[in-house]
Amino acid sequence: MLSRCLALLAASAFAAGSHSRAAEMTATSQNGQWTNYSGTDDKGSPVCALEAHDPDKRIGIKYYVKSRIMQFLIEKKSWDIPRGTVVFLSVSFNGGQPWELAANGFQDTIAAGIPDSSGGLFLEKFRTALTATITFKDGDEGAWSFPMDRSADAIVDLSHCAVKADEPAQVAPRTQPFTRPPPRSAFGF
Repeated sequence: MLSRCLALLAASAFAAGSHSRAAEMTATSQNGQWTNYSGTDDKGSPVCALEAHDPDKRIGIKYYVKSRIMQFLIEKKSWDIPRGTVVFLSVSFNGGQPWELAANGFQDTIAAGIPDSSGGLFLEKFRTALTATITFKDGDEGAWSFPMDRSADAIVDLSHCAVKADEPAQVAPRTQPFTRPPPRSAFGF
């Protein structure tokens, strides 16, 4: 599953991929430092996301609704990561048991796939956390600590986005710009 996620993550993260049509995302809500987004990926499939950032760093979650792929995204403006680099990191919430992740790095972004089997628990820990600590296993990047104020509200909005995007499209009733004459009877009147 991890190799499948890494392969899919190579083409997209916060930045648009190399496909012909760029991803289209719109901010839908603000919860303290967290901004939620909804829209489509570069193939037109629904995506829900949230992010928080300071002037130099950004963390977030992106959820591809139809394929049920979740990414934990980390970005720093000064990074210059060669495409295809595997980055090992751990993420802990409130100093608890860390999540050990192998992520795909490229340019200024690291994208870690969160397996379906543990996605719910990851979101629950994210939702209830007061702080998140990200530790990078290699290189010289120091550990990051992020305040998680209002992350519960952001996760609720992410969930609402995913449910709404997964519902079948409602077809609007056909309307006309004129009044139709009453139907004629079989007898011509």
